[in-house]
Amino acid sequence: MSNPDLDRLAAAVKALYRIRAVERPPGPDGFREVWHHCPQGADLVSLVDAEGRLVRQELTLLEDLLRWTPGDGVTTGASRAAGTGGQPSVALVSLDAEPSAPRLARARRALSGFSGADPYLRHVKQAIDLAGQGRPIADAPVVTGSVDASRFRAKLAAESDRRSKLWWGLAGAAALVALGAAAVGLIAR
Repeated sequence: MSNPDLDRLAAAVKALYRIRAVERPPGPDGFREVWHHCPQGADLVSLVDAEGRLVRQELTLLEDLLRWTPGDGVTTGASRAAGTGGQPSVALVSLDAEPSAPRLARARRALSGFSGADPYLRHVKQAIDLAGQGRPIADAPVVTGSVDASRFRAKLAAESDRRSKLWWGLAGAAALVALGAAAVGLIAR
């Protein structure tokens, strides 16, 4: 017999690993945030340092929160969103005194079908699997290359400049078409 909550968790995780993560530019401290989000009720927010090492991961599956840090391993709790979808929302969080075996079991079951290449999802799956066995991951793995913040910002600026030129080019082309249509209208009179 199927459990509706576990089915919803599994569907949310499946949707989570089919989406492309959003990465924010590094802050002044070199840290950047990578956000995997799906509207079915799953979010993974990963904080990465300038060398590409994971500093923190927070996985929300429906109302379950699982947080990993190198020093503490996996902690669990409950999260209730206090905002609207589409953007990271403010959440009311209550952490469990000890990692909750039922929360870990639900997360392990929901993640059991994942075998993809995404390093963020692979890490959180491994951390939760090991925490469920009482064996925490203590090290901070490198999940992505180091980022030179100035190079990242220059890439964003170049992309913005390219889009601006494209927009102005399209606007100019539309103006020429409108002028041509007006000229044809005058000639036809």
